[in-house]
Amino acid sequence: MLRWRTVEDEPQGVLFADEEVVERHVGRGEFRGLEFFHVRCRTIVNTVPAASRMPFTHTINAYRGCSHACVYCFARPTHHYLGLGIGEDFERKIVVKVNAVERLRAELASPRWHGQAIAMGTNTDPYQRAEGKYHLTQGIVSELAEAANPFSILTKSTLILRDLDLLVIPCGVLVAPVLPGLSDADEQLIDVVDACVDAGATSITAMYLHLRPGVREHWFEWMARALPDRVTDYERRYRNRAYVPKQVQHQLTTRVDGLVRAARQRRSARGRAPRAPATRRGPPCR
Repeated sequence: MLRWRTVEDEPQGVLFADEEVVERHVGRGEFRGLEFFHVRCRTIVNTVPAASRMPFTHTINAYRGCSHACVYCFARPTHHYLGLGIGEDFERKIVVKVNAVERLRAELASPRWHGQAIAMGTNTDPYQRAEGKYHLTQGIVSELAEAANPFSILTKSTLILRDLDLLVIPCGVLVAPVLPGLSDADEQLIDVVDACVDAGATSITAMYLHLRPGVREHWFEWMARALPDRVTDYERRYRNRAYVPKQVQHQLTTRVDGLVRAARQRRSARGRAPRAPATRRGPPCR
């Protein structure tokens, strides 16, 4: 059961507030198997709580849920708050804030807004499959660029290439999650770092997998099916904690920093110049 009623049930069905109407659309064609719940949000720029350790103060998420279906996704519990499951529901029932672009335009024009940096991709991939249908991220990027408001995008989707004319390269790379014992071998990290450096990345940061409550259970259920021989190792690594120990993360950071320096030295010795940036429109993005 959804915690809100759809418009089929009641004309004033809601998701977050009484005036927000929800419409359910069943995906067809390339979107078959997905359900889209259209909502009209009251605000689109979210303020991160002051107590948070996040390196940003404001976020935008035009979607909720994500069809990438990453088993480790830290955002899965957000569907639980809506009365939906963090498993298949998170992957197939996508909330779409259909008025996101118009709300952003209004909020950027407000005298109360002072041009703070905005992070996208903090709770859902802004370039997931739904973006190919709704183009909300494209509209949001256009509005931020027009307002010269700094922003960052975190995505794993090649759909971002569609909007290169709206974005500025150079670009930083966040490599996450790195899976202990599965994707943190030297040869694996070297391949990733070399590819990032060759692409002209200005920064490369690697972070180990973290397993918050809810995601942890989902991860171990998957691991028991897919990698049963690794379960004991991961239970040891993540016993009574969501993150690997700080010293383990520090060791990864130090390794990657060294690999980046070595890759850049090799690139410099070859005399290869970074790729030319796209035509500049608006503030830097990473």
